[in-house]
Amino acid sequence: MFQKDYWRMSDDDLTKLAEANHIPPTSATKDPDEHLDAEIYFDRDRVINALLVRDTALRTKWTIAISILALLVSITSLVISILNSSK
Repeated sequence: MFQKDYWRMSDDDLTKLAEANHIPPTSATKDPDEHLDAEIYFDRDRVINALLVRDTALRTKWTIAISILALLVSITSLVISILNSSK
C-alpha cells in the first residue's frame, strides 16, 4: 500500500475522499452555536492529517495480518519437520 500525496490533491477530491471516510471536511472560525458570524471553511490540514492517521492504521492492520500469517506458516513448517524426522 503506497502513501498518497494528499497535498497535491484538489480541494474537491479531498472533500470527496473525506466524506467517503466519514471525516468532516469543514471547520468553523468560531463555535457556530455561540456566534452567528462564524465562518465555515474547508479545513485542508485537518482532512489531510485525518487521512494520514487512517492510512497508518490500515498499514498497521495489514502488517499484523501478514505477521500472523508468517507465524502460522512457520509453526506449520516446524510441525511438519518434526513429524518427518520422527519417521
